[in-house]
Amino acid sequence: MNLSSGWPLIKKELKRHKTKFIPVDSEHFSIFSLLQDKEISDIEKVYITASGGPFIDLPKSHFKRIKLNDALKHPNWSMGKKITIDSATLMNKVFEVIEAKNIFNLDYNKISILTHPKSYLHAITKFKNGLTKLLLHDPDMKIPIYNSIYSSDTNNTLVKLHLSSIDSLMKWDTLQFFKKLAAFEQLNSNASEFSPSFFDNGIYYIVENGKEKNYRNRNLNLIDSHDTISPKERKYFNTEIDSGLTYGLKISPRTYLYENKIDISQLFKDYANPIPDSSIKESKLIGKHKGFNITSYSTDFNKNIYYTRHPLKNRWSPENISNPLMFTAKHHKKKPKLKRRRHLKIRYLPNTFGSGEVSATADGQTIYFTSDKKRGFGGTDIYLAHKKTSGKWSKAINLGPLVNTPFDEESPRIYDDSILYFSSSGWPGYGKSDIYFCKILNDSVFNVTHLPYPVNSSGDDIHFALHPFDESIGILNSNRSRGKGDEDIYFAHMIPVEPYVKGYIRLASDSSIQKNSIVTLFEKENQELKQMTTKINGVYRFSLKMNHTYKVCATKTGLSGCINVTADDFLFRHEKKDIFLDSITTIQDEIVAKKTNEDTSRLKQINAKTIQGYIVDENKEKVAKAKIEFFDQKDSLIAKIYSREDGFFRLSVNSGNYYYIMATKGEKAGVLEMSVDEIYKTDTIIEIMIYNKRAIISGIVYDTNGLPSLNAVVRLLDSNNVEVERITTKEDGAYQLSLTTFRYYRIIATNYGMTKDTSFYVNIDWGANKKKDIYLIGGITVQGTTFFKDSLKILDDVIVKVESGYDSKYISIYSDKNGFFQFPLFNDSLLYMDGLKRKMKGTTTVNIDSNYSTNDINNIYLHSTQTSAHGIVIYGNDSVAYNVNVELIDKDGKIVGETTTDSLGSFYFRLNTDSDYEIYATDGDLESIENIHTGILWNNNNNIILKLTNKGTPTFGMVVDSDDRLPLSFVKITLTDSLTNLKNITYTNDQGIFEMSLKKNSTNYIKLEKHNYFSKTVIVKIGDIVPKIIDLNKDFNLNLTKSNFKIDPIYFEFDSHEITNHSKIELDKLANWLKGHKDRFCTIYGYTDCRGKQSYNLKLSENRANTVKQYLSKKGIGSKRTSIVARGATNYVNNCYSASECTEAEHRQNRRCEFEINDFPVSFGLFILSLIGDIFLKFLGNKYAISLNFPLL
Repeated sequence: MNLSSGWPLIKKELKRHKTKFIPVDSEHFSIFSLLQDKEISDIEKVYITASGGPFIDLPKSHFKRIKLNDALKHPNWSMGKKITIDSATLMNKVFEVIEAKNIFNLDYNKISILTHPKSYLHAITKFKNGLTKLLLHDPDMKIPIYNSIYSSDTNNTLVKLHLSSIDSLMKWDTLQFFKKLAAFEQLNSNASEFSPSFFDNGIYYIVENGKEKNYRNRNLNLIDSHDTISPKERKYFNTEIDSGLTYGLKISPRTYLYENKIDISQLFKDYANPIPDSSIKESKLIGKHKGFNITSYSTDFNKNIYYTRHPLKNRWSPENISNPLMFTAKHHKKKPKLKRRRHLKIRYLPNTFGSGEVSATADGQTIYFTSDKKRGFGGTDIYLAHKKTSGKWSKAINLGPLVNTPFDEESPRIYDDSILYFSSSGWPGYGKSDIYFCKILNDSVFNVTHLPYPVNSSGDDIHFALHPFDESIGILNSNRSRGKGDEDIYFAHMIPVEPYVKGYIRLASDSSIQKNSIVTLFEKENQELKQMTTKINGVYRFSLKMNHTYKVCATKTGLSGCINVTADDFLFRHEKKDIFLDSITTIQDEIVAKKTNEDTSRLKQINAKTIQGYIVDENKEKVAKAKIEFFDQKDSLIAKIYSREDGFFRLSVNSGNYYYIMATKGEKAGVLEMSVDEIYKTDTIIEIMIYNKRAIISGIVYDTNGLPSLNAVVRLLDSNNVEVERITTKEDGAYQLSLTTFRYYRIIATNYGMTKDTSFYVNIDWGANKKKDIYLIGGITVQGTTFFKDSLKILDDVIVKVESGYDSKYISIYSDKNGFFQFPLFNDSLLYMDGLKRKMKGTTTVNIDSNYSTNDINNIYLHSTQTSAHGIVIYGNDSVAYNVNVELIDKDGKIVGETTTDSLGSFYFRLNTDSDYEIYATDGDLESIENIHTGILWNNNNNIILKLTNKGTPTFGMVVDSDDRLPLSFVKITLTDSLTNLKNITYTNDQGIFEMSLKKNSTNYIKLEKHNYFSKTVIVKIGDIVPKIIDLNKDFNLNLTKSNFKIDPIYFEFDSHEITNHSKIELDKLANWLKGHKDRFCTIYGYTDCRGKQSYNLKLSENRANTVKQYLSKKGIGSKRTSIVARGATNYVNNCYSASECTEAEHRQNRRCEFEINDFPVSFGLFILSLIGDIFLKFLGNKYAISLNFPLL
């Protein structure tokens, strides 16, 4: 009985006989077996495998010639005709999916299909707890039948696991990335195309016979003049000659070397058309010779050619040598031929042995090749040789038994001078010759690995090469079945590829490639992660971690350049990022384009020079891997790098700055102070000597009565006010702290109501142990204990970050083993304290005023950094919305979670605490949005209700650069509904276009933001009648202007419009910039948090903006160059638009003033445009209006 239609009858019988159902079909039996001790609700995903049938590799163009007998030839299973035909058409998988849904009560969206041609793996089950289980057995139905009947027999031996076959999986779920092999149909012919290799913009390859078909099947006439020999002798003679010549009695086929330009970025974009015709640019003949054949070809970076020269058999001669030999050459500039041909002679490798298939490192100093010379491991082995300073080659070095076997190894291809791809017929594989790769380090072989299906097949697979920059694309030769000729060329798409960035280091002035450039990978705050020096080809490469952002900087003396890179999904197939060196720092703002491989980066340039030199010890020996830290005048860490193996370092710095440089290695340290001014020569080589760095400070802590202070907390802070050591005194009041020479420190000692704060510098003359007693004086202290919120358990070693205002750091300390912390403070301050420990965090606020007692306890309660959100989606009539897509979007607009509602309309997400999210549900033309903030007051028991309503009017806009009018991609677009405060975030695509929907009778803020550009906000008011489509560019100028200046928001205390000291620093920066840019104007936007009445908040936000305007006026900025806009409690930075759901620390982020820089007087523009908007609304009776309340830029 077919389970797809008869399942209700089976369920009825199961219930009547009170028994369970055990499936026998291999896929369903496998799922059944994998579910032991698990519930159906535990399943996240089930994968059913499909062999693909007999036509898995058959080109679509051949399907019209399929006969019935072809469909009945299943490659793995022996089954009845009906089932075999179902397998060939994949109809059987349709039935199996329906059956799996019925048997295991699964939703269809939890079932996917994987193609697995070997048929060893039958099902994979992924569980919600993170585990994934799979079941493998031979393609024999006896196994599932046996185990279904005798499921209690745990000693059976019928199941044989072929774990290696897992490598041959190919995803069939088209929503995911796929592995695929594609024949180069546009190039392959009935002849042989072989020895393919990549260059940056295409491939080289060799064609056998080419267009000269007259050579095919012409035989050599060797014995016509010998009339006297007998027929028997003639036959014997022919047989001997035929076996002795390379091509027998046939004339050698001619070979031709071609170059084919290809747009690699277009390959495998479309599953159905992996190699589109549009990707193939042009093909031209670049090499041939009438006297010999070229049978392999490669180049090094200097365009030296390495080729295998095979003798051409046009006539027979007893002196003919049939061995292939290695040659070097150069290309002729005008003709398709090779010039300066020279035999590549390897020491102790005579011409009596064959050699060829040369692959060279970029500098041409090392070659890899094959030879059948004596004392090898088998037929042909792979060797390497090095070029000596004399220009001659060393003796051949056999790569050894990890590569070579008693059979044949061939087609070595060295990649990035460190990875060798090769083919072998001796190692276990899928067919005759399979492709492998290994790591090469100092001529030694490591980690030999077999490439998976579909790269390897049952035929001969050779000549594999990887694209120099797109490492997901490979090319190879194969004589696998269904090819056109003896050997065909195939492209391979290999997924997944771990994220990386790679490119050339070039000179900005002429794009020339630069060797010996130091390239450094930085994480946030300029902390060096990796470093390399480019070789002759000027290529750099770094592996990255997913969802991390990096900066990559390259330097040569007096030259530098940097790019920013984010390792996300957009980086895939766009990994090539060239870095351009200039006498000014070049920061390329990465723009990720989904549909193009072009680097459309925008540049930000700052006057820069380089600091370089050596780290040495007391004996003047160069010190490798020394840590070098650069500090500015404020003692803030600018960058951290490491010296090379030769002790050398280099860093790009800005001109006109002071630098304090500290070098450390082990127990040694050294410093240098210098200014990089206009007289500084950027090619200056400095030297930093490092010495033993250990030092001690110790003494007694005395209280205000002059007695040793018991339980005084003594903290040692570094120059960034971060605690590095702590001690609590005993009865004798003694303390001792460890120091490092050449550093600034701060010691804070406290006891209830007593404090002492002192700073000092440790120089080389400090001595081993310096005595310094500490005398406490009366003062304010803040103290408390750190707890875990849920259990009230004391938490020790919690880092407590103290701020005296928004983004105004004071100190960072740690709680002790009892969870206790304490620090001194000044009068009349508002403190924000954040507690952090592993996956826990907490926040509290302390107001130091006249009512504050120095003995008060201010505890910090930490909560988990993980929480959850759940809810239901309903329609407008309150009915449940089943199978509706729900997305979880973070504050940057990135989708971080996705699910579909179940039969009850429910959804569920895991979240990070103290984060802002958008939950977006969509079903056709319906949508619903909810913004949440998972702060300390977040209640994960809340049931979020998303009610679907019409999406509104489709709205489009295009953002371009105001100078060159080019589209700007990856511009962040934030839409905020002023009534509901709900936000929706999107980004412009590579054409600069974004899309959103606007609803009737709404007022919307649309904010445009991009790095290195001034941000812009427009207000769009919609009436109750709207057009079918809204084109924002008709009513708004969405251009963005480049910026080399960034002003951060300033923040206010609760119910106050007074400017804090920290805010004055930002406003002084703004005033100075405006003085130097008199053609620019500034709009000041005032905001409040959500607490208080709307009218009061509007007035408070106006007072805040006015206060800032007056401050700027006192700093010399005329009032006509600034304007104010009072926003009140709107456009929240976070999702804190409910007073009771956020803490004081969370609300403070919304008490702010923001700034926008414009290029014409804003107040006049605002007045006119607002007036126009009001007239529109009155004239149309509020039916339809789009009004602009922000300046056109």
